[in-house]
Amino acid sequence: MKPSLAAVKPLEAILSATASLGPITVTNMASFHLNNLKVSPGDGLTEFGRAMQELQIQMICANTPQAKGRVERANQTLQDHLTKEMRLQGISTPEQANSWLPTFIEDYNRRFAIPPRTPVDAHRPFGDADQLDRILCRKAEASCPNT
Repeated sequence: MKPSLAAVKPLEAILSATASLGPITVTNMASFHLNNLKVSPGDGLTEFGRAMQELQIQMICANTPQAKGRVERANQTLQDHLTKEMRLQGISTPEQANSWLPTFIEDYNRRFAIPPRTPVDAHRPFGDADQLDRILCRKAEASCPNT
């Protein structure tokens, strides 16, 4: 059973299409790590945090206001541009949006992308899709009583 986390679907698409990622920056570690270990079993990771650990993808928390601001500005820009563009394109269903999204991404990247400092591709090769399915799922520890 796949987790119902919003971050899993894009991550799965990226990993299936390309390869494993290097470190990622997150703005809210609470989404990935549980703070109250008394009420949470295990090592305090959420399902997404555990999956990132198994995939060997380091999560870096954006602790400075500048780093948080960059992420929030990018999200606001995307939310603003995306909804307006969808209205202009007459898109009203998820299916229409999904088929149009690659066109939007290409145009958005053409206008706003910043070239990387180095042309080296930092993606690491990733294993098979079955392994990905075993990692991007909910996991729970269970015990059977002695009979």
